[in-house]
Amino acid sequence: MDKKQFEEQTYIDRRGYRYWKNSGKSVHRGIAKHKIWEKDRKKYPLEFKEYQVHHKNKDKLDNNVENLELIQIREHELSHNIHRHEYSVISTLFIFLVVVFSWFIYLGRVTGYTYDIKGVVFMLSTTIIGGFLLWFVNRKKKGRRYV
Repeated sequence: MDKKQFEEQTYIDRRGYRYWKNSGKSVHRGIAKHKIWEKDRKKYPLEFKEYQVHHKNKDKLDNNVENLELIQIREHELSHNIHRHEYSVISTLFIFLVVVFSWFIYLGRVTGYTYDIKGVVFMLSTTIIGGFLLWFVNRKKKGRRYV
């Protein structure tokens, strides 16, 4: 297949990776699977889906075997300073729960552990504001797989 035929049978997605038109599969993952993973199964003991393909020269369209490297997902994310959305949600939820618990303890001490209507309104309003802040900080950004 020459370069013109190859370009006619593929397209570049919005993130800059080349995909096959007929199957929708990425070109770089197909090359990495057949030319790297299947050739050296002793070096790559995990299933192929457990690896990500790293472009050594950072050119997403350079899919030569010499430019591709299979590395585990978390290692690849760390090399690009990518933080998964799930990790930030868990840490922010923990902080939110600590803050809400602290408000409840503070209010209890101030009121002598008697919760009047003002105290309940205060606790509910701070919980609602905290929930909104939790949502705002952890909403997924458009066009990004990991944030």
